[in-house]
Amino acid sequence: MRNPLRWISALALALLLGGMVLAPASAQEDTDEFNFGDLDGIQRGVGRYYYADYSAMFDAMSTPGAEMPELPALLGLSVGVLQFDSSDNAEAGFDRLYEELVNSANESLAEDADMGTPTTPVTVTENDVDGIGDQAKSMSATLEEEDGTYYSYGIIAREGELIYLLIGNGGSDPSESINNLTKGMMDRDAGDGDGTFNEDGSSTGGLWDLFPADDDEALGGLLNGGDEIIYPEATPEAGA
Repeated sequence: MRNPLRWISALALALLLGGMVLAPASAQEDTDEFNFGDLDGIQRGVGRYYYADYSAMFDAMSTPGAEMPELPALLGLSVGVLQFDSSDNAEAGFDRLYEELVNSANESLAEDADMGTPTTPVTVTENDVDGIGDQAKSMSATLEEEDGTYYSYGIIAREGELIYLLIGNGGSDPSESINNLTKGMMDRDAGDGDGTFNEDGSSTGGLWDLFPADDDEALGGLLNGGDEIIYPEATPEAGA
């Protein structure tokens, strides 16, 4: 069984630790017993991931006489939105999700350490966040290497019946960009129904209407890497 939280946390941490994972980890096997169906009152969850335009960066570096460009604040970003049937259930889900999210991040760090990376110890720092929604907490990690410092930052925030999960990484502290993206999503209204799901990232309606437009300046030029339905998980059709 896949670990659903790894889809959210492993992307940024794997990028930070050199794994260069550019896709959600939805196909990964895992023995973790947690799943979103354990959360009381959860109705739906959707996600989207973004990645940097590496080909444009490589083109810039290949120009004769060009200097190495600075890494952007965001090299990769995972975004998830969960909807509950009440604010009370969303509040309980917030606490459970944050605990699981931090545990998953630390497990990812431990696994990478067992494999010989990172070369420098990395710890996850937890903080409360003021001024975003009804509740918000963050986690961050920094990795210092010979070629520079790399940053990972994630936020879980609740506004009423909705929980927002955003985790990204980059060559400078991405916290401001990610916090601004979170506020922007909270300012939007969800569409009616479940919406139309397209794996290419063009999903519309429902919770998908909360996500930033692909040309949103707060994304810093990140490319839309695709969408995923986090909950409920798709089940094979009868007879398939």
